[in-house]
Amino acid sequence: SEARLRSAVVIADVVSLHPEPASGAPAVTDIHEGVTVDVIGRQNGWIEVRLPNGATGWIDADSAAEI
Repeated sequence: SEARLRSAVVIADVVSLHPEPASGAPAVTDIHEGVTVDVIGRQNGWIEVRLPNGATGWIDADSAAEI
């Protein structure tokens, strides 16, 4: 069975969504404080998230708090 998705809320003012878990990767979009995302993966201080619009990408784990 699939593990239950964790949710997180963005706590940074603005955080960049990256296509891979690397700060050198170009930002796909910016996510603003207060947005709730689904956590679908994690790697080396990054979390992979799904946005409310269905887009996915990676953000710095410190920029969001799991809820």
